[in-house]
Amino acid sequence: KPGTSKTLAANIVLNNLKGKRSNELFFQNLPELISVPYQGSKNCTSESVLKLFERADRYLGAEGNTDILPVIVFDEIGLADLSPHNPLKVLHSKLETDTCKYGFVGISNWRLDAAKMNRTLYLSCPDPSIDELKFTAGTISS
Repeated sequence: KPGTSKTLAANIVLNNLKGKRSNELFFQNLPELISVPYQGSKNCTSESVLKLFERADRYLGAEGNTDILPVIVFDEIGLADLSPHNPLKVLHSKLETDTCKYGFVGISNWRLDAAKMNRTLYLSCPDPSIDELKFTAGTISS
């Protein structure tokens, strides 16, 4: 739902997985994640989405950056899905398992159609119960 800190959650993960620069020993063995953000809208086009992947490619092509993983953070991908320009059609070829060189996070307030979601891990949080809301309020106030 809107306002549930989806973007904040993605940023917290990306900001903490810094490869060799991480404070945690475990994370130092993993590549550094570099965020490549994109704000989806009802006006975006396939060309703008392709440029997003070109930006991610530049991180991969930079010399000496063999230990990084660009992660495309496509915020409001659901709005882009409503665009009359059909910008998400380019995602299929870019996110193929055999050729994909990036991490990809699509953030939306609603589900996309099945064809667009067949390469995804879908994470949905149900509405909290009254007891969970009380517990959260009590924890915050203490």
